[in-house]
Amino acid sequence: MPENLAIQSLIKATRILFTVAGSEHGRTVHQIAASLGLKHKTAYRLVRTLEQENFLQRKTNPVRFLLGSTIGELERLNSERHLLTIAGDMLIRAQAKLLCANFLLLELNGTETYHRLCVMSERPGVLIKQRSHTIHFYHHISSILLLAYAQPETQAMLYKAHPFEVEGKSIWKTQTKLNEFLSEIRRTGLCASVDPDNRHYRVATPIFSKGGEVIAAMGGYMPVGESARSRKILAYLCKTTAAEISEKISKSDCE
Repeated sequence: MPENLAIQSLIKATRILFTVAGSEHGRTVHQIAASLGLKHKTAYRLVRTLEQENFLQRKTNPVRFLLGSTIGELERLNSERHLLTIAGDMLIRAQAKLLCANFLLLELNGTETYHRLCVMSERPGVLIKQRSHTIHFYHHISSILLLAYAQPETQAMLYKAHPFEVEGKSIWKTQTKLNEFLSEIRRTGLCASVDPDNRHYRVATPIFSKGGEVIAAMGGYMPVGESARSRKILAYLCKTTAAEISEKISKSDCE
C-alpha cells in the first residue's frame, strides 16, 4: 500500500474511533459511513480491522460497534507507567530510612495481584522491576488490602477466582474473621500483621488516584524480630510514601 494511502487509512480509522466514542449506544457501519462521508465498503473494512484488534467491540440487535477493550488497556498501561515512574524513587528513599526493611509496590490486574517494584534490604538503592510476578491472594496483606478497597463487583470476581474455602480458610479460618480484618483496614487505612509463617512483620497502605480509587498498594516488611520502634517507623514510612505517591499522581493528572 502506498504510504499516503496508509496514512489516509489511519486517519479514517482514528475518526471512526472518535465517532463511536461520541455515541452512548454505539454506531452501525451505515451510521459511521454516513457520519464520516465514507463508502460503506471502506467503513466496513476499517471497522472490521479495528474490531480484530479490539479497538471496537460488536453488539447485536442491531449490529453496532462500541469502543473495545484495547482503548482501556492503553489507558491502563499509560497510567501504570506513570505510577511506576513516580513510585520508583520514593521506594528507594523510604528504604534508605529503614535499612532492615523491604519496600514494594503492588497492583491488582484482573483477579491477580502483581508485584511491580521492590527495593530489598540486601540491595539498598537498587530498584527491581517485575512484570509478571504474582503473589498468593490470601497470604499477602497487599492483596488483602486491595480486596478491602475493591468495589463490590470486583470483590465478587476476586472471591470467584480465589474461593475462600479452597485458598483462604487455612490462613483466615473463617470468612467472618477475614471480613472483620477488611473492615479494620478500611477504618484505619492500614494493613499490618505478622505473616502466617511467623517470619516477617508486614505493612500495606493504599495508593489513591485523583478520583479516590485505590490503584495500588505500598507494602513493606522486615524480620519479625525487629524492634517495636522499627515496626512503627515501617508503618509511618509506608503511609507517608503512599500518600506522597497519591498526591503526585493527582497533581500530574491535572497538568
